[in-house]
Amino acid sequence: MNIIYISAIISTFAELFPSFGLSYFLPRSGDTEFYDSKIVSRIVEVVLVWFPIAYILYNSAPIRAIIAISSIMLGFYLKRFAAYHVVENRLSGLLYFIGLVIIVTILNEKGNMINNVLSGSLILLGGYLISIGRQGELTVDIMGRILFTIGYFYFISNLVKFSNVPRPEIFNKVILPIGILYLVYTLFQKKCEQKTL
Repeated sequence: MNIIYISAIISTFAELFPSFGLSYFLPRSGDTEFYDSKIVSRIVEVVLVWFPIAYILYNSAPIRAIIAISSIMLGFYLKRFAAYHVVENRLSGLLYFIGLVIIVTILNEKGNMINNVLSGSLILLGGYLISIGRQGELTVDIMGRILFTIGYFYFISNLVKFSNVPRPEIFNKVILPIGILYLVYTLFQKKCEQKTL
């Protein structure tokens, strides 16, 4: 199995189970203190998810890849804490959108434009529905996370077809295993905390 699918599974888990505090979006529970306590875990998750993507894109279009990934990382940075302001929230969404559009244009050079646009649209629509669902609409929240997951795996599938560039061994053998172990540890820690309450 291509190593990038492992990163995709990590991202999907984070969005489908937001109560673990790894999601890009604040959990519906509104527990801001818990969410902010998981900042390091979210940074680890972002590195594991986006490093393989950035590596593949960089080998095809270095400048645009740097702009796209920098835009997305800045968007994540603005939303790193729960108490972000409305302006930061909108700017973060705009940056994420810009980064995704640039990535789609890179993929369109060698792949199917319809598939790439569709996957990007599903990710954006899913993210939009999740942001609405956080305000109390559980059905909308679930629908958004499902659409996001489908779009993301579709995107990863397109990315794998786009390039056969091998991932660097240091990521495959060091960064990825350590990152996964750390995330498993934080999930286990949360479970233990729930039992002691």
